[in-house]
Amino acid sequence: MKATSTTAVSISLTPGVMALGLYCCLSYSPVLAEVPVDQPGHPALTGFSQKLGFNLPLGWKRASNETQVNMIQAEFVPQEQTLGSWSSMICVQSFKGLAAEVTAEQFLDRLAISYRDVCRGELVYQKLGETQVDGHPAFQAIMGCTELVLQSDAKLQPAPAEPRGEIGYYAAILGQMDLYLLHKSDRREVFNLRQVPLAATNYRDFVATIQPLSLK
Repeated sequence: MKATSTTAVSISLTPGVMALGLYCCLSYSPVLAEVPVDQPGHPALTGFSQKLGFNLPLGWKRASNETQVNMIQAEFVPQEQTLGSWSSMICVQSFKGLAAEVTAEQFLDRLAISYRDVCRGELVYQKLGETQVDGHPAFQAIMGCTELVLQSDAKLQPAPAEPRGEIGYYAAILGQMDLYLLHKSDRREVFNLRQVPLAATNYRDFVATIQPLSLK
């Protein structure tokens, strides 16, 4: 599969907003205190105006919650992993008031451009197309990097010595007022564009464990 090229679109998203969109998967976050393992079910991110619900796989835990002026997010990892060292992650985010400023596809386009700026290898961006979540317009895509240099938090611990490849499923959903982003990502050995581990042919199995999604 070839990486999909992206072009800039004329929308008013600041670099800060896009950095927040990448915060979950690209930052090398500090290890936080362990929290109880979430039971399988349908946790929900309470955004600024609605709740984004999804399925949490058995054996996963909530690893962090964060609220900023214009963004709310929660991160989940398998029970034996931490934010400082993970191979699988689910991240859900709510961006205040963004639904009126951008389409879901445009948001992912801009996110891919920001992702390319921190990808040392080749960008993977394959659009999967439009969908809906409880009647709300949404757009889904596969996004990743064949070789990603992880950033460290100098105050706490260094980044891993070996670069990693990263690949994930991204869904941007336009709520009544806010934009919601959900992604599930895996980190693994560096790969190449001839052997991308996630594509339109197999992504449904990859995301089956976090579905169905809801936005109420």
